[in-house]
Amino acid sequence: SSSFALYAELCVLAANGYISIDAQAALEKALELNPKNMRALFYNGLSFLQEEKTLDTGNNWLKIVSIPAENNQWTRLILMNFDKLIALSEKERANIGVWRQREFDKNNRELFSAILKNAEKQLNPDEVSYDSWKKLISAYFKLNLAFEGNKLIKKVKVLYDLSQNDLELLMEKEKIYGD
Repeated sequence: SSSFALYAELCVLAANGYISIDAQAALEKALELNPKNMRALFYNGLSFLQEEKTLDTGNNWLKIVSIPAENNQWTRLILMNFDKLIALSEKERANIGVWRQREFDKNNRELFSAILKNAEKQLNPDEVSYDSWKKLISAYFKLNLAFEGNKLIKKVKVLYDLSQNDLELLMEKEKIYGD
């Protein structure tokens, strides 16, 4: 399983992030052999993102952040790519009928919220860069989950011993708006 996942990763890296047919075949084989292979799950999620499959991407990434891991490499990579998932969701929303938008918003909000909450649990403050926390906070606010975003801001403020002034400068710079 890991050999197929590594091969797929090399294909993706060689193609500057594009998931080729060969890479996808290797990912499918890796997941057939081990459905919890984090590398294969992550790149399979990128493949779904490339194919503009919002729910498949989200469900795939939820699997990753729900599996206890020795390190949080894959969670950090998901957070780095989460803006793309939000943008894809917004694009998809614009193309559906108004009568379906409320259900679409509810389903995506529940799925994306679950991804972020599980990602937050996976992030170990001793091993994670400050940027991962910023990405997580930003995602909460982009999804209009201000309560969760503000709660995380307070946690990060304590973790990094930030003054209120430092925090406000960061929030403005990163376009993150909390209370």
